[in-house]
Amino acid sequence: MEKPVKLANATVYKDNSEIVGIADAELPKVEFDAEALKGLGVAGEIEMPNPASIKPMACKLKFNTVTPAFASLTAPTAHTISILGSMQWHNPDDKTARYVQVRAFIIGWPKSSSSGKGEQGKTMDAEIEFSVQVYKLEIDGTVYYEIDPENFKLMIDGTDYLADVRANLGK
Repeated sequence: MEKPVKLANATVYKDNSEIVGIADAELPKVEFDAEALKGLGVAGEIEMPNPASIKPMACKLKFNTVTPAFASLTAPTAHTISILGSMQWHNPDDKTARYVQVRAFIIGWPKSSSSGKGEQGKTMDAEIEFSVQVYKLEIDGTVYYEIDPENFKLMIDGTDYLADVRANLGK
């Protein structure tokens, strides 16, 4: 049975066309607000996540050096960032590998940036952190995450978890 083993490589794009530079990416963490359920009728306490209340998401891009594209990403406006990668899958039965595309799509505003450090012969480690408004993750052409809190969209693995909430709110 085939298994995903690693990201072979990836490239960062701004506005779906411009290569931003050599970077590492920390993709958004998806976390929900939660409230404790306790009282009569419950033998203890249960934390109940609320999918209709997504905590703020962030994405970090860490660049080897500053570039003009890096500087443009620090402008206080929404930016569209795509990270296109090639993920290696391994088949232990016949010892073969195949590669599938992984794509992270993010719309976000810069929260903070650092031009890094200046050290002879070393990378600068410039970094930008974005407040993520929209996050979409595709693997081999299939959408696994599509999250847009402003529009009450929470699609995970093909299931729309906020469809009833949107309908109840008249959206």
